[in-house]
Amino acid sequence: MCAKKSFSLERFDEAYLQNFPIALIYQNDQLTAFANVLLTGSKVKATIDLMRHNADAPPSTMDYLFIELMLALKAKDYQQFSLGMAPMSGFKGEKYARLWDRFAHQRWCKGSF
Repeated sequence: MCAKKSFSLERFDEAYLQNFPIALIYQNDQLTAFANVLLTGSKVKATIDLMRHNADAPPSTMDYLFIELMLALKAKDYQQFSLGMAPMSGFKGEKYARLWDRFAHQRWCKGSF
């Protein structure tokens, strides 16, 4: 885990989230996952900001959320969808990880490219 990134993983502000559309996933009538959606007025690009899922959510829950969100945005004529830094969070920075994995992990930790 990156020391510099840990702060952003803990932030949850209900008042902040009320300012955005929220993508929700329910399983057996229980909220399982969500992500707030950042939209542009020009409908060129949309992205996600804060996302969470329950610990007992199926492994592909977030993939399902992103795919359904992309399809819904496409239906509203959005041209692009960005996952921001989210894809970089899964890379490992261990000594014996591949060079690309270590590079991606370092970029994610620092929050820039």
